[in-house]
Amino acid sequence: MSIKEACIKPPVIILGMHRSGTSCLTGSLQQAGLALGDVHTANPFNKKGNREHPDLMALHESLLESNGGSWHQPPKDVVWSASYIKKRDQFCEQFAGAGDWGFKDPRALLALDGWLARFPDARLVGTIRHPLSVARSLHRRDPSLHTLEEYMQVWAEYNRRLLAAWRMRPFPVVDFDQPDPVYMASLQRVLPALGLREGLVSLVRRFGLVKGLRLALGGESEPFFDPDLRTHRLESLDGLPAEIAELYLELKQMASAW
Repeated sequence: MSIKEACIKPPVIILGMHRSGTSCLTGSLQQAGLALGDVHTANPFNKKGNREHPDLMALHESLLESNGGSWHQPPKDVVWSASYIKKRDQFCEQFAGAGDWGFKDPRALLALDGWLARFPDARLVGTIRHPLSVARSLHRRDPSLHTLEEYMQVWAEYNRRLLAAWRMRPFPVVDFDQPDPVYMASLQRVLPALGLREGLVSLVRRFGLVKGLRLALGGESEPFFDPDLRTHRLESLDGLPAEIAELYLELKQMASAW
């Protein structure tokens, strides 16, 4: 391992299916000082941005394609060839000496083994959401790609992998279907669990010197989570296929166990 590689701390990896609150979770962690690099901060489907790094998205999608799949057709196995391992490590170099850093891309769930091979001590955090909410959101965005039922199967594939990762090594998971106050409380619990707390430099950069100092001394900053941006919330199992409903209940229990 080179000196530069040795200066890269294990990242925080945000895990979850597309349209499952990953952006909100990631933005909240970024607000607490987690370095993400040059991520999207606005797009047509998310007013605050999906907080994903375009280089990482491209890396993951190319990796999935090389394994015969894509984000919406997850391959059974994802093998990292030497060239992709090199690209992974080159991406990480920008965070040498950066302190706490991390990334969010739902595709990371499909490629997680390759990340844990490089960073076995990576800090993991996950988020879950009702399968029908996810399927409807994706179907509105691209109805030609899959039917609602097919999108729910994609949801299931991602979340089976989330559950499997959690069983191997339990980590904090937030439930995007919880009422606003409960959800916001869970976000606050995530920060110390990951060893995060927004520092003075970050607060001053965001709010200016006076307000930044006040907040650093114990004031409350405006949360990243905006309830108005959450279009709808479902919890009922009505109409869900039995295997989807069973998986969703397992995920709910996983989140409540933290």
